[in-house]
Amino acid sequence: MTKHKNKNNKGFILITCLVITALFMLIAVSAATLSYTQSKIIRNRQEALKDFYNTESAIHYAVYNSDQWFTDEFINSESENAKTIFTPPNSSVKLEIRHITDSNNSKKNIEGLSKAANNLPVQSHTAPPPPDSGFGIKDFEVKRYAITATSANGLKIQAGVWKAFNK
Repeated sequence: MTKHKNKNNKGFILITCLVITALFMLIAVSAATLSYTQSKIIRNRQEALKDFYNTESAIHYAVYNSDQWFTDEFINSESENAKTIFTPPNSSVKLEIRHITDSNNSKKNIEGLSKAANNLPVQSHTAPPPPDSGFGIKDFEVKRYAITATSANGLKIQAGVWKAFNK
């Protein structure tokens, strides 16, 4: 029996090691890219949530600190375009408060309100208090207002509020 030796096997192990190393490098680069992409997604989500909560808290600020925007001039204005704009302290959110006015009860779009807000049922600015609100129909009336909070990133949140007044 004769033994055949293949003399061309020199470097086979080296090439095999290089191929395996290249595969591991490819897997490592893919994992690093995936990790980086996931961290960017998480960071963007955190920023969006922070923006949302800051904008929503500005609406709550406007409701609970209505003395800053609820001036006699604003209350007594009967103009459909009556509005006030202010920014809460330590915030980059712009608040715009306007009368919800529709003396003719006609359906029309109000500039600055979203499509969804403009599709709400038509109601007049001044009306009787809601049932079970604790305000009697004989002695009180409510006025409706729209609050639009706009963040520095352009996120808009809108809320409708009402305030009771003595007749």
